[in-house]
Amino acid sequence: MVIFRGNQICHSKNPFNWQVKFVGLGIFMAMLEESITTGMTNLAPSFWREKLAKPYITASTNFFDVILHHSVIVFHTLVYRLAGS
Repeated sequence: MVIFRGNQICHSKNPFNWQVKFVGLGIFMAMLEESITTGMTNLAPSFWREKLAKPYITASTNFFDVILHHSVIVFHTLVYRLAGS
């Protein structure tokens, strides 16, 4: 993050290197995407008057089941390897 003060540019001190930021942001974005799709799965019966078993977008209606057993746990390894850690 860059802070502008008058004519000087001061960089804020961040204790993490870019690999830690990359992995953290990648996991955060994957969890955000899964929360949106899990919410869409749970709200589908109220919009389309269907039973919950029919319109699945994710593997489960439980957010923690999806992130811990299906997508983010697999995606974490990819992001970690891309960061070169």
